[in-house]
Amino acid sequence: MGTEDAFRFQISIVSATWDWSVTGRPADVELRGLAARLLGEKVVELRPIAGGFSGAIVAQVEAPSGSFCLRGWPPQSLSGERLSELHRLLNHWRHSGLPVAVPIPVHGSCETFAAHAGRWWQMEPWLPGRAVAPREISDEQLNNLMRTLAELHQSASRYSCRPESRSLFGVGSGGAPAVNGRRRLIADWTPTRLVEGRESLKAAPKDFRDVGLSILDGFLRCAERIDNELAACTDFVVAVHPCWRDVWNEHVLFTGSHVSGLVDPGSSRTDHVSSDLSRILGSLLPDDFVRWNDALDTYSEGRPLKPEEYRLVRVMDRSSVLLSGMTWIERWQAGEIDPLQLERIVDRVRIARKPRVHQVQPPGARHGCVVPRQPGGQDAIENIDPAQHAVDQVLRRADAH
Repeated sequence: MGTEDAFRFQISIVSATWDWSVTGRPADVELRGLAARLLGEKVVELRPIAGGFSGAIVAQVEAPSGSFCLRGWPPQSLSGERLSELHRLLNHWRHSGLPVAVPIPVHGSCETFAAHAGRWWQMEPWLPGRAVAPREISDEQLNNLMRTLAELHQSASRYSCRPESRSLFGVGSGGAPAVNGRRRLIADWTPTRLVEGRESLKAAPKDFRDVGLSILDGFLRCAERIDNELAACTDFVVAVHPCWRDVWNEHVLFTGSHVSGLVDPGSSRTDHVSSDLSRILGSLLPDDFVRWNDALDTYSEGRPLKPEEYRLVRVMDRSSVLLSGMTWIERWQAGEIDPLQLERIVDRVRIARKPRVHQVQPPGARHGCVVPRQPGGQDAIENIDPAQHAVDQVLRRADAH
């Protein structure tokens, strides 16, 4: 594949002038025009979908030939080369029988995406099903999801990317990329930057400010400990290959107990399976480590895990708890949070921070990878002050794991 300019397929919308300065997205009538151009046929109906937190634009499109998803990637989120390789990977996964949507060629072009108004746009089949809320997943759904992820990872281990994409989608062995990546993220939060983050929250709405301050307090207390746990994993030699990397409850669709879709693959790149396993289990079963054990056992039937890989799953989960909240602080500082999404963000963080009671055997004990206990740990936590729970959640996960 050549440079981006070699495969930019510009879309012209007749009598449409896009003004992104007010809403950050085109009007529905303009989306209909774009969808029609991409498909090369009349759009019968277009239903915008409430966007996630990435800044992508998504709409369900009904046309004579079927139901589709129009996706506009966030500006500057993916290069053309990376998106092209991602589409090749999705095609590979689809041929392995996995429930992913492979973008269709743009009408009049051999490419599967097009550039317009600072975004890459694509059209893909609409996947059926619905997401399951945290803690509501049934055992059968969970087992099927774990088997699907095992199949996804086994398939990815056989993927052959183009030579120029090896750094992003290559297959091999070595250290888990996310380990050093997260250590860099922790180091990037210097004392000066933490002070600036706290100052920026003074202008935030009260609910978001309160959550943000708790997140910062949690980071100050736990960052060194989590960084040490990550450092202890840097010498692990594990299999690395393309992973989804953003597989959480809202990105998995079920029809009954069957996994009918994995959506939003924009973060996919080479990593270790622990990045996917920690993300989905931490999303669906925050502190239910008995079910974590069962889920990992089911996964291991299709893709066996070594003791060090079990440990990586646990450490990746704890580092995710530590860093995910800091992402919202960073985005607030940069002015990248849509004011209309603030309530959703606060609700999402509060759900993860609700006090819970757990008295469970550390799951790693069955696999020879128990994380050593630290002074001050707790086996059961209840009636926690919500203002301190961001800290306690990280500590509790370390002890329960």
